[in-house]
Amino acid sequence: MIVAAALALFAAAPQTAELARPGKYLTQTDGRQIARIQRVLPDGSVVVIVGEKYVTVPSATLSVKDGKASTTLTQREIARM
Repeated sequence: MIVAAALALFAAAPQTAELARPGKYLTQTDGRQIARIQRVLPDGSVVVIVGEKYVTVPSATLSVKDGKASTTLTQREIARM
């Protein structure tokens, strides 16, 4: 049962984890840079530093286009997380 749940989670993880890399910038969908990606978590979420805090941006808000990771969230929304 646990193995099946783990496989389902892995299958549901978006391709963001494969293409988003630490050191690359996370951008808003309009192209504005938010912050450098610090970590990519197993579920495809990314960790960035906004202001003076680490913030995990949910994988459900992420997409990768032309090798660039972007989020549907704005920098202001991420800063409030």
